[in-house]
Amino acid sequence: MTRKPVLIRIPRVFLDDHEARDLPTPVIQKTELYHYRIRADDPALPELVSDARHYAEGGISTRDFPHLFGLVASARATLHAIRKSQETSA
Repeated sequence: MTRKPVLIRIPRVFLDDHEARDLPTPVIQKTELYHYRIRADDPALPELVSDARHYAEGGISTRDFPHLFGLVASARATLHAIRKSQETSA
């Protein structure tokens, strides 16, 4: 019996931006209105996490760069979703 892959539900905004910058991007398994589902074992996931950390925890001031507010919020939500999936699968 094969196990179903664990899918992580992440915001579309951050993944779309990440992909638009030609960075290694997880393969989208399912598209929803505001989210994508990606595999928890995708080899590009560490690059996505690193990029999300840069925006979410890298000290980017949304006061100085208000146009990045949505991207920073989406990066934070992406990290939260990935961490939550890792906690529940452990």
